[in-house]
Amino acid sequence: MLIYKYLATDRPQALDNATLRATQADALNDPFELKPFFRTIFEMSDLTSILAEQASEENLLDRVYEQLPENIRARLSKENVGVLMAQDEIRQGMEKTRRDFRTAVSHELPALSSRAREILHEQLGSKIGIISFTDDPTNPLMWSHYASEHRGYAIEFDGTHPFFDRRRSKEDEFFHLRPVRYMNNLSAHEKLADLDGTSVLCAKQSAWAYEREHRLLVPVDPSTQTDVTNPIHLIHFPRECVRSVILGGRSTVVLESELGTILQRYSAYADVKLRRATADFASGSIVISDVKATNI
Repeated sequence: MLIYKYLATDRPQALDNATLRATQADALNDPFELKPFFRTIFEMSDLTSILAEQASEENLLDRVYEQLPENIRARLSKENVGVLMAQDEIRQGMEKTRRDFRTAVSHELPALSSRAREILHEQLGSKIGIISFTDDPTNPLMWSHYASEHRGYAIEFDGTHPFFDRRRSKEDEFFHLRPVRYMNNLSAHEKLADLDGTSVLCAKQSAWAYEREHRLLVPVDPSTQTDVTNPIHLIHFPRECVRSVILGGRSTVVLESELGTILQRYSAYADVKLRRATADFASGSIVISDVKATNI
């Protein structure tokens, strides 16, 4: 599988330094990126079920007895405590405590859920970087939006290279190439537990489907930051996974020369071709052809 990274005219250092930006959600052009919505942390019915399970006679008796001081347990058996707890006055008191607790939680739950959403969005936005690729090197909109209006360039990568699958486990959400799932409307989840990795990390509205995005998710922290005052995180890629470099149809001779020089500088780029994407007016499409060596 071949994948492509569109880059602006001022980014030749990406090829030179073999680095790509892992962009945090708030710096991306989609305001919904990594901002999943759930209505509530949990349903009150879930809390009621948990309280009912914990309040079963056997469970409650065990917990109460374990909390008694050792000197009292030495003189009072669990059966004796059970008899005391079976008295109507104590039972009614415990039930009132449970009702009061449910009422208090129900009152506070909307505010707690709102704050939980804020915390989740803050954590996803600050701890996760996204490196976006596409499988389409001939999309005129992509060249326009992400490659300086056809004046920039694109790097072609071998998506089967081990760099694009460094999962630490089968459940790992990071370090492997994943296709973005597009949908007409992003799902509003009922509760926090309904969220899953794909819906949170790899879902976008169908308006973005033209990008045909594949993404690599990486954790970001101060070690990946360019400097302490700049919130830009760079991730190194092995030069061996580059297959070609494609100039935009409006790119300058200066950029062509600079990228050609970079390719000649590194032995790992020895087999990397320099190509150009141009507008073919007969077909109304973008076509890619090799740049002659004499032009480099």
